[in-house]
Amino acid sequence: MFQSCRSLRSLLVMRCPNLVSFSLNLQETPSLERFILKECPKLIPHRFNGFAFAASLRRLSINSPFSSDDSSVDDFDWSGLRSASTLRELRLEGLPHTESLPHQLQYLTTLTSLSLHNFGGIRVLPDWIGNLVSLETLKLRDCDKLQSLPPEAAMRRLTKLTCVDVFDWSGLRSASTLRELQLRGLPHTESLPHQLQYLATLTSLTLANFGGIEVLPDWIGDLVSLETLELSDCENLRSLPSEAAMRRLTKLTRVQVDDCPLLRQRYTSQRGIYLEEEISSDPTSGDSKQEGNNGAQTSISCCFPSLLKKEKPGEA
Repeated sequence: MFQSCRSLRSLLVMRCPNLVSFSLNLQETPSLERFILKECPKLIPHRFNGFAFAASLRRLSINSPFSSDDSSVDDFDWSGLRSASTLRELRLEGLPHTESLPHQLQYLTTLTSLSLHNFGGIRVLPDWIGNLVSLETLKLRDCDKLQSLPPEAAMRRLTKLTCVDVFDWSGLRSASTLRELQLRGLPHTESLPHQLQYLATLTSLTLANFGGIEVLPDWIGDLVSLETLELSDCENLRSLPSEAAMRRLTKLTRVQVDDCPLLRQRYTSQRGIYLEEEISSDPTSGDSKQEGNNGAQTSISCCFPSLLKKEKPGEA
C-alpha cells in the first residue's frame, strides 16, 4: 500500500467511516515516526496488520478505532512492538470493554509516555508496568473500574517517572463540599496538582509517599479551612510553605510529619520554627508514647507551634 513511500514520516488515518481493513507494513515505510489511527468504526481489528519492522516509529496513537463493544485491544497484532526500540509515546483510547493491556507492551523499555483513555474494563494495572524503565509520564483517563496502580515495588522501578496523571483535577474547583483529601503512592511526582489550591472548604489534607516533592507550595495557605495537615514518607521534602502562607491557615491545629527526614533537619528550635518530637530517641524514657525502630525517633509533629497555639493571658 505504501511501497513508494519510503520517506514518509507521519501518517494519520482518521474518520474513515467505511474503512474495513488496513495494512501497514513498516518495512515499506522505514522512515515513519508518527502513526495515528482514529475513529474508523468499521475497521475489523484482526485485519489490521501491525507494527513489525518499526525501525523509526516514535509516536503511536490508537484512538477510538472501533464501534463494536466486543472489540478488544488483543485483536491487534502487537507482536512487532517487541522490537520497536525507537517508540517513545504510546496512546491507546476508546476500548471501554477491554479488561487487560496487551502484554507485548511490557517490552517497550524506551517508552517515555504512556496514555490510557477509556479502558473501562481494567481493574488493576499489571506489575509489568515496572518494566517500562524509561517511562516519565503515565496518564489514565476514564478508566471507570480501575482500582489501583501497580504495587509499590513495581512503581519504584520507574526511577524516571515524574508525572502520574490519574485524574482530571479540574472538577475540584467546584467541589464545594469536599472536607478530607488523601493522596498516596506517587513517589516520583515532583509537584501537587495546582487545582487543589481552590479547595477552600478542605479541613484535612494527607500527602503520603510523594518522594519527588521538595517544597510545599505557598498556595497551601489558600486552604483557609484546613485544620489538619499530615505528611509522611516524603523523603525529599525539605520545606513547608513560607511562614506567611502558614499564617493564613488560621484554623490549623495539627500538623503531623512522619518519615520526612529533611524537614526535621531544617526546622530547629534555634530558628524558632521547629518540630517537636512525639517519640523519644531514648527508648528508656518514661514520656515516650511508643518506640520506633531501635528506639529511634520516627514521628514528629507541631510545625510552626507559634501558629498552632494561642498565648495564654499573662504569658510573655
